[in-house]
Amino acid sequence: MRINGTVVYYENHNGAGLVREKSTGEFYSLTRNEVHPGYLIIYNGLEVSFHAVIENEEPLATKVQTDKKLKTGIVKNLHSKEDFGYITDRKGRTYWFKPSEVIVRGTKRIQPNDTVQFFSLHRSNHPVHYAFGVACDKRTAMEKFSITKTWDVQIAALANLAQTESWSYTNFDMEPFPLLENYFMHTFENVFKQERIGYFTNKEKTTAYACFHTGLVSKNNEDIYGVFIKTISKTSGPSVPRDWNFSHFTDRWMTLLLQCNPIPLPASYSCMQGFDSFDTSMEIKSNINILFNHQKHFIPKHFLLQGDENCAALMRQAIDNTLAMVKSGKIIPIAKYFYGNIEFIVPLYFNGRLSDTALVIKRSDADFYLAHNLCPLDIAYKNARLLGPVNSDWLKPVYVFSEIPVEQNFA
Repeated sequence: MRINGTVVYYENHNGAGLVREKSTGEFYSLTRNEVHPGYLIIYNGLEVSFHAVIENEEPLATKVQTDKKLKTGIVKNLHSKEDFGYITDRKGRTYWFKPSEVIVRGTKRIQPNDTVQFFSLHRSNHPVHYAFGVACDKRTAMEKFSITKTWDVQIAALANLAQTESWSYTNFDMEPFPLLENYFMHTFENVFKQERIGYFTNKEKTTAYACFHTGLVSKNNEDIYGVFIKTISKTSGPSVPRDWNFSHFTDRWMTLLLQCNPIPLPASYSCMQGFDSFDTSMEIKSNINILFNHQKHFIPKHFLLQGDENCAALMRQAIDNTLAMVKSGKIIPIAKYFYGNIEFIVPLYFNGRLSDTALVIKRSDADFYLAHNLCPLDIAYKNARLLGPVNSDWLKPVYVFSEIPVEQNFA
């Protein structure tokens, strides 16, 4: 039987609070795991319904829901300094909101084009619609799935288990294995989206396990899997997210994984736009003026001293020469991942010298390629390694010390 109550205390950042039953006044502990996954917003005073259970002699609220209607919209305008912005819902109606009051789950900040949930308020004598209780889920797939918070030890263990590879920038030791951690989180993001996670339990049904294919191979040429673990309780089963804690990496033939049937497949990228190999018979277009005006900070500094006109000519010559070598087969484009699409990168030479910048080419819907962006070589390598090992004489894990404008986003 469902019980009606009111949230009297809740910390969105910690995901814990209290619910008071309406009829008796009794208090029940509330945790984020027990809130319906469709609701990002929980706030003091919200009326909810729930099931009550007793666990370890403590009353808990489970399967918590609310009848209050949530709206979904897109952040269209954001004025952080003045602390206001606008959200547009699916019907095109606009709502005013305060960015400082937005509940963000995850470590990133709210940005334009983010999807948010909110409650609406409209006074009949006022033309403005208000959005309150605005919430945005900016968590990574790993943050949504697992309660594991630190990964340094696990990533180091994966580097030791996998075939030897340069997982750090060779000239700049920022942190241990930054390329491997980026690869690992990105790979999990895709197996999570593609539902390629295997679930199984022990014989006693007291412990649940989840595993996924890392896409890496051990020094013994065995596929490597990541394993999560959690204890099965009365109020949580093996399909409930956020209870999982990462356990270890192992190869396919560990006794524990033999209980997982079928064993999960690795992430697939073949369905993404542009995945096919580069077709040199197709036309390659470029807009030199746009590339120069927006990204001339990638041109070597001693060229910038010659003035905009000479720099533009140098950039035009460098891009034309590069595209000519691509068409002739002298340069083989390397595939890289970028926000769900596959793009290609090629080296950019100025006066015959390799620069710290790659030219980015994507396939358009109109059956031609477009050279549309420039990218530092270290970011290019990081994004290319997401798809597989990089074997290249010009693209290496070398950190580029450059001053990239804040608005540049290379994923």
